[in-house]
Amino acid sequence: MNRLKYFLLAALLSSPVCVAQTTGAKTPTIKEITTGAFAARSAGNGFRSTADGKHYTILSEDHGAIVRYSYETAKVVDTLFNCKTARECDFESIDDYRISDNGHHIVLLRETKPIYRRSRSYTAYHYDVRRNMVKPLATTKGQVRIPTLSPNGRMCAYVIDNDIYIKKFDYDTEVRVTTDGKINAILNGVTDWVYEEELYTIGLMEWSRDGAFLAFVRSDESAVKTFDMTIFGRGNYPLNYVYKYPKAGEKNSDISLKLYNVDNRDTKEIKLPEKAEYYIPRLDFRGDALYVFTLNRHQSIFKVYSVNPKSFVAKLWLQDKDEKYIDTEWVRQLTFDNEGALYVNESDGTAQVYRYGKNGTLVGKVTKGKSDVAQLYGVTASGELIYSLASPTPADRVIIAQDKKGKQRFLSPKDGVSSVVFSKDMSYYLLAHSSATEVPRYEIRRTRDAKVVKLLEDNSKLSATLAQYKMPKKEFMTLKIADGTELSAWMIKPSNFDPSKRYPVVMTQYSGPGSQEVKNEYEADWTTAMAEEGFIVVCVDGRGTGFRGREFKKCTYLNLGITESNDQIAAAKALGKLSYIDGSRIGIFGWSFGGYNVLMCMSRGNGTFRAGVAVAPPSDWRLYDTIYTERYMRTPNENPEGYRQTSVLSHVDGLQGKLLIVHGTADDNVHIQNIMHLTEALIAADKDYDMMVYTDKDHGIRGGNTRNHLFRKVISYFKTHL
Repeated sequence: MNRLKYFLLAALLSSPVCVAQTTGAKTPTIKEITTGAFAARSAGNGFRSTADGKHYTILSEDHGAIVRYSYETAKVVDTLFNCKTARECDFESIDDYRISDNGHHIVLLRETKPIYRRSRSYTAYHYDVRRNMVKPLATTKGQVRIPTLSPNGRMCAYVIDNDIYIKKFDYDTEVRVTTDGKINAILNGVTDWVYEEELYTIGLMEWSRDGAFLAFVRSDESAVKTFDMTIFGRGNYPLNYVYKYPKAGEKNSDISLKLYNVDNRDTKEIKLPEKAEYYIPRLDFRGDALYVFTLNRHQSIFKVYSVNPKSFVAKLWLQDKDEKYIDTEWVRQLTFDNEGALYVNESDGTAQVYRYGKNGTLVGKVTKGKSDVAQLYGVTASGELIYSLASPTPADRVIIAQDKKGKQRFLSPKDGVSSVVFSKDMSYYLLAHSSATEVPRYEIRRTRDAKVVKLLEDNSKLSATLAQYKMPKKEFMTLKIADGTELSAWMIKPSNFDPSKRYPVVMTQYSGPGSQEVKNEYEADWTTAMAEEGFIVVCVDGRGTGFRGREFKKCTYLNLGITESNDQIAAAKALGKLSYIDGSRIGIFGWSFGGYNVLMCMSRGNGTFRAGVAVAPPSDWRLYDTIYTERYMRTPNENPEGYRQTSVLSHVDGLQGKLLIVHGTADDNVHIQNIMHLTEALIAADKDYDMMVYTDKDHGIRGGNTRNHLFRKVISYFKTHL
């Protein structure tokens, strides 16, 4: 397929790319979509590289064995673990696993229990490979969190009830590192709710290369205010779930950095030369030093400190500043190599890779394109830089290998969306690729020449299923709004589309900072069924979204929601000028930030939208958490007018159109409190609304028949009111 091209049509739309469309007899139903009838298979459960970089492991289909394959041949080498043959193994399957670098020990994880969005606890077992024997990992009772094997393979650190323990395999003993762990008070090694949600880290615990030290962060959330959620369950009396949740401008956890000496069992605190409040999003041992990553509370100053674990002296190693905010994605992706480090920033207007020397000083820019770097993967042994690029259009993701002279080559197809998982030595990679016209495909390839070693999954069964259905095509376009700004978009028309008719439109969007919904990848979701109900579905990425450069993304700073809603309103008006769209019948849908933007659009759009569905929406940024909100808005005390202007409650008098609000009562992320404040304001303004509440469901609102029920209601609502 040729690369997507962007041309204006009648000062409004580009010519849509002609894409293949399945024309079977069946019509996809929401029940089929939400129960996985069109879901793609992946390369295998638990896929990961072994430490030698020459092999990868996958869980067997029944989760009863861990099988090792050769990257070079993609053939089975051996079985590392098997429930049926391991001694003293009284279970038949596992959920996940961790393999030590020396291959002598495997941590087996079972009975997984979700905590929040990313955190899990497990019943954990130690499998001694050489003895073919299974034993419980921990002596202490309780489920295990963040099991972390030492690089020398002789120990595993883990957390039980907020305290750190170490299992020493050589002696089959357990050592307790901390004793002050307490729920809703002290966390050792694991992170609090807001770190997990907004910094994407569930653990801050890192071994030194030689296994002599264990660094960890202690979080004291005693003074953080609590949030109570009612869990209704099925009994006569509901439960009250209480956890710590710092809202914008409120107190965060007090953090301290600790270093545990394995030999003498002594723990000392490392003092960083920071005067103001800061976050620690990452720890990393490299060579003989501990590298500590920090962000100030505004997240506009990023620092890396190098700490000598013997002297405890912390020296500033690298620093980056941004007058608005630093994307924490680049903090997570900073890559060390033999020459120093590689780090992405947006100082020249787009996200590019920069080289820093061994002493942390800036050497220069490594990538010099006009497109945003989307992800930094690392450097090969030959010195080639590997990264993902938002090119040739923002909708595509291509994988690039760039040598030291700047010469580039592709490791993936040149259009569509690709992502990769590299072997430890980056000599091989698992390529995942799809596009709007191609189902996901997984291949093992060699890095040096991008040659396919083996196709692991081509989803041919999914293709055969799709061929039986009328699946409408996705057309990519550029939408030019009234002020001249060009926005990326896609459009789905009914499979029986008649250009002489005028159709109602449902716009779907997320619109949050740095996000992207307009991507050239495989997708079969509720919008597919929506189109077959006689609607045109459109998605527009307005200003504030990612991969269009720094200014496009960060222009919403301090006024989150104003430009975003302006752009969706303007996009709806531009769409309404098309001959086949009825501009008086436009609806809008969104979830989370997208739900918030639905509320802003309907309250500020002067009747542009006849109907809207807002799922799990924030209504006032003062009710949301510190790290996310303050990154884009600073604190309410620093930016009172910004908080007032961006609150939906300030605009409900202008709400027009039919509104459906959907929320889960156990949403730990966007609390249902947001809706209670909103509905009170709507009632005061004498505005009607409809509401769907899902009992004990979190931010994802899933489980059982929930998703089918939800999207069936969404489609019904738009059919009724559009």
